[in-house]
Amino acid sequence: MARERPLTAAGAVTWRRCAPRPGSSGKRGVEVLLVHRPRYDDWTFPKGKPDPGEDLVATAVREVAEETAQLVRLGHPLPDTRYRVAGGPKRVSYWAARVVGETATPFTPNREIDDLRWVRPGDARRLLSYEHDLDLLDAFLALRDVKAHRTRTLVVVRHGKAKAREHWRRDDLLRPLTPSGRGRADALVPLLEAYGVRRVVSSPARRCVDTGTTPGCRRRRPRTTCVARSPTCSRRSRRPSSADTGRPCRGSSRPSGWTLRSWLRARAWCCICVEAWSSQMNRWGDLHHPADLRREPILRSSFTLRSPTEDPRYTSAP
Repeated sequence: MARERPLTAAGAVTWRRCAPRPGSSGKRGVEVLLVHRPRYDDWTFPKGKPDPGEDLVATAVREVAEETAQLVRLGHPLPDTRYRVAGGPKRVSYWAARVVGETATPFTPNREIDDLRWVRPGDARRLLSYEHDLDLLDAFLALRDVKAHRTRTLVVVRHGKAKAREHWRRDDLLRPLTPSGRGRADALVPLLEAYGVRRVVSSPARRCVDTGTTPGCRRRRPRTTCVARSPTCSRRSRRPSSADTGRPCRGSSRPSGWTLRSWLRARAWCCICVEAWSSQMNRWGDLHHPADLRREPILRSSFTLRSPTEDPRYTSAP
């Protein structure tokens, strides 16, 4: 008998800070957002199915916006929920997500979602309709208790597919992306937006810089910074010189004291585009492997290392 392929979906435990209760110690609490679906007459967290080829992180942000008119920034991943539906087994991936704004069109009741409520965790526990949603709420509250629901995200990206080295006779630093590499770079845009990335820190290699400055990224792209010395970087700016590239680097430079650790300690939402861990990260703070980030004091309490090849959340939907 063939093994059933699970249906996939993505959503978020959307939260915001709220005023302390009267008579409390004065500490601000959190509220979570629940939606009511008239078709099932239930209360649950916003979620939905991915569009063809859409990564689940982008699905989660889009579904929250479509169902609740709230713009969110994803944070810590939460446990998947698994259950059976009429079409077979279903797996829903969730993240803690903080509200950062509202869509241009405000929420109006509709056939899919006819009501939504911001409620405190105790009220959410009484209102939620499913046991797996209660488990999800408990997972979020466990993060909140250690303040791990408030996160900064570091995204590490290897450049898109570049022209083959054996077919490139000029300096390797200038080797460009292929058309498929540019396409994959464009696909990064919704992923970086989902995590609220504000800056791309790049190797000066053209293929890395271009991964962060493709046409798709230019519409809403974060600011790009080039770091790490190389023979073809201009000495003063630490960027590929115009004589090497035929055009100036499209990013700004950083002072010589910049390291990956200094950026982490600045608590920035950041994407780093590298050629390889071994060649780049050793220069940027003596980090020999992504797992070395676990030693950082600001990350030690809630560090989560996710690999696209190991975590289904980061695999494009079929």
